Amino acid sequence: MKKKYIIFGAIFFLFINIILMLLTVYSKKNNIPLVTPTVKPTPIISTSIVAPTSITPPQTNPAVPYGPGSLDKTTEIINKHYPLSENDLAIKNTLINSLGGKSGSLFSNSDFIIEYAKVLGIFQVQILTENITSAKKQAVDWLKRQGMTDDGICKLPVVFYLNFDVAQKMEGEGKTLDPLPDNCIYE
Repeated sequence: MKKKYIIFGAIFFLFINIILMLLTVYSKKNNIPLVTPTVKPTPIISTSIVAPTSITPPQTNPAVPYGPGSLDKTTEIINKHYPLSENDLAIKNTLINSLGGKSGSLFSNSDFIIEYAKVLGIFQVQILTENITSAKKQAVDWLKRQGMTDDGICKLPVVFYLNFDVAQKMEGEGKTLDPLPDNCIYE
């Protein structure tokens, strides 16, 4: 019985090898690749208004676009790492330590969610309302109540973005979003 399985296995192995050899000869003879190459995706930097830490499909026309030049300025601020005052640095560390040094939500209400994104080293504010100005002010006020100064809030940095559903509701209204806190002056 065991001999039967060995003979069957050998015949099966031989059969598969013959098929592979025929495919190889046929493809070389007719200049046909064995594997059809697939289209390689082109990397695209999304300028949509969803969270920088999320993965989203690229949008050529986001529902509510960033203001002119603000995306470049935001990228510059994130990469520059402005130094914080001793007090602001202590508050920043307290906020991060409250999350165990990991990414997570620090505060939320019906208008916004303040999150720390460890990978980028930034504080993000997801706006949950169509009243962008009010939500930004409330989020900044919360950070001030934690002890942050205006200068510290600008240098953390804090980046604002719209919740996807809110952005979809606001599509076509002609509004733009400045992802940085208002009244910040960067050297």
